[in-house]
Amino acid sequence: MFGIMQVEEVEEDEGEDEVARELRKKPNPGGELCYKVIVTNENGLQAADPNSIFLIDHAWTCRMAHARQQLQQVPGLLHRMANLMGIEFHGELPSAEAVDLVLEEMWKFNQTYQLAHGTAEEKVPVWYIMDEFGSRIQHADVPSFATAPFFYVPQRVAYTLLWPLRDLDTGEEVTRDFAYGEADPLIRRCVLLPWAPADLRDLSSSTPEPSDEHYQAILEENKEKLPVAINPAVYPCDHVFNTGDTVPGRVVSKYIESPVLFLREDVGRVKFDIRYIVLLRSVKPLTLPFALNDLDDYEKHFTVMNYDPELVLKQMHYDEFVPEFEKQYPEFPWKSVQADIFQAFTELFQVACARPPPLGFCDYPSSRAMYAIDLMLKWDSRPDGKRVMQPQLLEVNFNPDCERACRCYPAFFNDVFST
Repeated sequence: MFGIMQVEEVEEDEGEDEVARELRKKPNPGGELCYKVIVTNENGLQAADPNSIFLIDHAWTCRMAHARQQLQQVPGLLHRMANLMGIEFHGELPSAEAVDLVLEEMWKFNQTYQLAHGTAEEKVPVWYIMDEFGSRIQHADVPSFATAPFFYVPQRVAYTLLWPLRDLDTGEEVTRDFAYGEADPLIRRCVLLPWAPADLRDLSSSTPEPSDEHYQAILEENKEKLPVAINPAVYPCDHVFNTGDTVPGRVVSKYIESPVLFLREDVGRVKFDIRYIVLLRSVKPLTLPFALNDLDDYEKHFTVMNYDPELVLKQMHYDEFVPEFEKQYPEFPWKSVQADIFQAFTELFQVACARPPPLGFCDYPSSRAMYAIDLMLKWDSRPDGKRVMQPQLLEVNFNPDCERACRCYPAFFNDVFST
């Protein structure tokens, strides 16, 4: 029904510029060899034929926390992935270099799904790589086939469904859209960057602030909806929401590229985050007591491990962390680092209450608020070239869960209410 064809690349034109060479590069991800999947059935394929739907096996399914371990321990997995991705592999035993290359290249092949039911931990995305056949299918903006993951409950096995979008003749190529569902041309260019290089340096990285009318319109819309009576349905979740139109916009994630690391004897140098509990007593004037510094130090590379029950949360108390931190970074006294952190908090809340409601915080003398602010530290340089630790605010949570704080500090809420 199908065949995999190896494509021989043409020689480069000596007069071809670099941009043209990038655009002409092989379409399939991964290594040096270029493959295409074609229809080999003598009568072709008809989209209306109920038999024109096919199953693709998955060569590897994992959660990212276990990917490296599986490559090192599952017999034959590293060798198969290296061959599939076009990575040279020598010897029988997995080498650290080969594992790193597979982990780097796998994102060009990875697909993902998550379970619709279960706990938050069970809903963590599952990543999978289709077998050699599925991984050879090329991208096309106007594809000839579509794919979708399919979980077969009786066998508890996931497959990928493959079906034609139009009639195909013998010898026509099987293609799919690597950015399926994304209609915005600019976002499509970004999604397809791993396979179709594009120059995006002319795009602005700043996000314009909405006009005042934007917030006023939301306020008026909410007022209109609040008095509407709600009749409970048999199924409480019988509405489908379009996250693009219904859910408010979110800030794009920014990877902290030069984090300050903390040395742990059991793991090595790891990333860590710090949580501060901030109590807002007044907006005019702005009064912010910073209370009960609480640092969470996690496993090697990620600072949030709540989604994997097998990973033990490593937590250090403030009085234990500060001496160890100053021992590792004697030229950065914690008092000066913390002063920069407090300055960042002050600036954050100054901006939050700089405009009148509904654009900013409302001044209400009888009100109090508690926020949890998570942050990391990154390396930066001043204009004079001096290296500094720069606080990076990760998130702010209103009325946060204080279970861990109470375990570490039994008098936590006594201190909060006395502030």
